Amino acid sequence: MHLTYRIITVAAVLALASASPAQTIGVGVGTHTRSVSISATQPVYKLGSLAIYPEVGYVQWRVSGDTGYQAYATPTFRYPITQRVGVTAGIGASVFSRTSWGDKNTSTKFQFADHVGVTYQLSDTYGINVRYVHASNAGIKQPNPSVDSVQVNLTASF
Repeated sequence: MHLTYRIITVAAVLALASASPAQTIGVGVGTHTRSVSISATQPVYKLGSLAIYPEVGYVQWRVSGDTGYQAYATPTFRYPITQRVGVTAGIGASVFSRTSWGDKNTSTKFQFADHVGVTYQLSDTYGINVRYVHASNAGIKQPNPSVDSVQVNLTASF
């Protein structure tokens, strides 16, 4: 079943890649997760120093001994603190491959995906970020236990 989510994610990544001449690819690991993401290198909207970038991704979750998959699309807000350090945050939509995780039941495959983190640009091309990731259905249906992760992501822009 996770093949469907991989296909959806690949389609979203290709759509973003064709819409933007430059992208940032991220690969991450974290508590319960492994992920890959792509975002535009140039913002789609800017207000002063605050910029918004579209991001799509695919996450493999391992919770309570069970593995599931998530495809997401999230507008990500970036704000620079210094030339190399910044903060990011985003909230968007996601679809999970399952609703049961061992002793957890998330009720719905649709989940809101949000994150907040700190980024550090190692160079013009490479960066690293640490982010807290949270997914829940926002009370659309009960029960609504969230799944959470702290991730470290390496990024490369081209």
